[in-house]
Amino acid sequence: MQYDSKKSFLKLWFPVIIYAIIIFWGSSQKQPFGVDLGICGIDSVLHAMEYAVLGLLLSRAIAGSTQKISVSALIFIAFILGTLYGLTDEFHQYFVPGRDCSALDLTFDAIGSFLGAATFTVFIKGNPLRGGNPLNG
Repeated sequence: MQYDSKKSFLKLWFPVIIYAIIIFWGSSQKQPFGVDLGICGIDSVLHAMEYAVLGLLLSRAIAGSTQKISVSALIFIAFILGTLYGLTDEFHQYFVPGRDCSALDLTFDAIGSFLGAATFTVFIKGNPLRGGNPLNG
């Protein structure tokens, strides 16, 4: 039983940890992936997309780690954890040459975390708006 618990923990949380490391690595670069797209506002969109994946992974891990959790609690917890990670990421960027700490980026990190968590509950585990139970189905 203990082995299964560890295996489940790794299955659920290892992707979150790896993805958080990838975000940290990207934030450590002066220009992540060496590409300047030159499109106005694209940075905000990329932040939202990046953190939507994190929100989805967090929701998956949280839902799989608990016996019962409401949809609203799941979204809220994933949103808070994703936003807190975004806050640490922005703080980290303050110390990276060529990068800066941005409240706008943090805002889009938070939006992305929320959207990722909501996407998990609605599209991956079932749609609560149509009477489905996203966490026990």
